[in-house]
Amino acid sequence: MHLQIDQRLRLYQAAFHYPAHIYGDPERWRREQLQAADELLRARVIEAAEYLDMRDEVLAVHAYALERTAGDALEITGVYAVLDASNGGPVGRLERRYLSAGTRPELDRLTAMHDANGQLQMMRDRRDPVGPVYGLEFHHQNGSRYRFQPLGFFHLGRIVPIITDPDHHQILAALLQAATEAGDHALAELYRKRLRWSEFRCCPTCRSRFAHRDDCSRCEGLGLVRGQPQS
Repeated sequence: MHLQIDQRLRLYQAAFHYPAHIYGDPERWRREQLQAADELLRARVIEAAEYLDMRDEVLAVHAYALERTAGDALEITGVYAVLDASNGGPVGRLERRYLSAGTRPELDRLTAMHDANGQLQMMRDRRDPVGPVYGLEFHHQNGSRYRFQPLGFFHLGRIVPIITDPDHHQILAALLQAATEAGDHALAELYRKRLRWSEFRCCPTCRSRFAHRDDCSRCEGLGLVRGQPQS
């Protein structure tokens, strides 16, 4: 019994040494670590004071992970075309942060993962950094650069394509507003996520307001401008 309890504590402690888990999915890591601390307290492996210290430690690491990954634009569920930044030519495809580029061995089978400092890196064999990812651009250690062009994202086992029609975007924006006003937070979040995968953004000049949109030279009355999907 003591061996089993000790193993639980070792697993809790070991989780602080897996940056791929901490930075890859901070919310899940926080939830699982707090649950582990709860179980250790119930099993009387730790005292109440230790439990409070453990919670503080988990929340501090979680807060840092959120801050460190706030600028990550590469979605875990995303699908991207991989383009040579020097000429725009396609070289591969990235799905769920796994890169396939059969004709480019220096790129094929790389995986986007966070290092111990929280920097997103393309890695060989999930452990050897090949170069960092900044936003949607990969800087290979050989000096080459590659862009990740969003194509869509995985949802319930299928790929949902990026929105390319402004009317489609505006319909979803109206549905989001209606869901928000109705207090349906779950539905609103669903629409919000879908709108993140759109080629369009609300025009920053007129803010799509009817009183200003028609005369807006930036969006030419559309209320939308083209832009990269948001993280």
